[in-house]
Amino acid sequence: MIELAQSLLPHFNTLLGGGGTTRNYLVVAFTNAELRSAGGFPGSWTLVTVKDGKIAMGKTVTLQQKADDFLTFREDEETAFPGVDGNMGSIPFLPDFTQVGKYMAEGYEYHRNVHIDGVIAIDPVFLQRVLALTGGVTASDGTLVDGTNAAWELMSDAYWRIGTEGKEQDQFFAEVASLSFDKLMHSLGKVSFTDLYAMLTQSAADHRLQVWLENPDLQQIFMDQGFSGKIPDDPTKPELGVYLSDNTWAKIGWYTKMDTQVSEPVENEDGSKTYDVVTTISNSAWAEELEYSPRYVWGYNAPDKRTDSDMVLVPLIMAPAGGSITNFTHDGYGWISKYTLYGYDAYTGVLNADVGESVVFTYQVTTAPEATELLTVRKTPLAQERLLTIEYAWEQ
Repeated sequence: MIELAQSLLPHFNTLLGGGGTTRNYLVVAFTNAELRSAGGFPGSWTLVTVKDGKIAMGKTVTLQQKADDFLTFREDEETAFPGVDGNMGSIPFLPDFTQVGKYMAEGYEYHRNVHIDGVIAIDPVFLQRVLALTGGVTASDGTLVDGTNAAWELMSDAYWRIGTEGKEQDQFFAEVASLSFDKLMHSLGKVSFTDLYAMLTQSAADHRLQVWLENPDLQQIFMDQGFSGKIPDDPTKPELGVYLSDNTWAKIGWYTKMDTQVSEPVENEDGSKTYDVVTTISNSAWAEELEYSPRYVWGYNAPDKRTDSDMVLVPLIMAPAGGSITNFTHDGYGWISKYTLYGYDAYTGVLNADVGESVVFTYQVTTAPEATELLTVRKTPLAQERLLTIEYAWEQ
């Protein structure tokens, strides 16, 4: 904590608008009920301005239907995810937040004519963790949102209560985010700083809090501290990427379950190690439940859905830095192809999972010969933390 503060100290004047300079930061609220590789669907975009150390919340807008074809995406990004060049809500299909944040800043500036100095992405689980420290907030409709129910209220109950009115849902989410931010600002003197820092670092590790800054020196600091959401590029610390986006045009992601099993490694002649990996993605909803849910919950993507309760999934499996993925198979309905994304082996496509169905991926991951640590798994954060599991054979 002290190391982070010390590294930021020379930049506080820049960060906090010293000398009368206004800094514009964009707080983007992701919802994991509609999954994206980088976290979730960007439902609300809130401008936060800082001048001479004074922080103010600005207007919250919704940009998900605004075009993003003016952005210059990388060729490999568009090849693996052709849908990313569609609208602002599609940008988080990309897994690397250092790219996502930059594109979001450019998009906001284009549509709102405001230059953005940084982007902070948060999700409802992060908000729940904040409220667990500060105490709850009450929305204008009387809904109490606190450290025990924020994820459920914002990613499930709100859609049942409000129905198919997407604008009202976005307003509710934005209001809770604003109230939570205000609560945090007024509670900083009462919250244990070590508890706050532990929560922030855990949320960054879970990719529920991600920060992009235009200033390269500041961006490097947050990258070094693990807050940037950057895909790891150190071959000595291999990290497999297991990401998931939802293209059901719905909030059915609340029911998504994902499990990854990693075997003991087998050492190869060149010093690299090979792991057998099995990833299972499941639709844990009940048919009876979805039958009575608003359509906003079960989805509008009729062309790609086989039934009303079907999930339309866009998985992404990425090899660790300097490594590879081989013998990749799946048993799902749909297709998966191999690509190269950011220089990594990447498998992605479109698959379906109906109620009670699972899609199973089996594959082998080989690390770089210079890897000095065992393989770990980086994953897209799910709406329900209990439905996301990773098991390593050497820990059992």
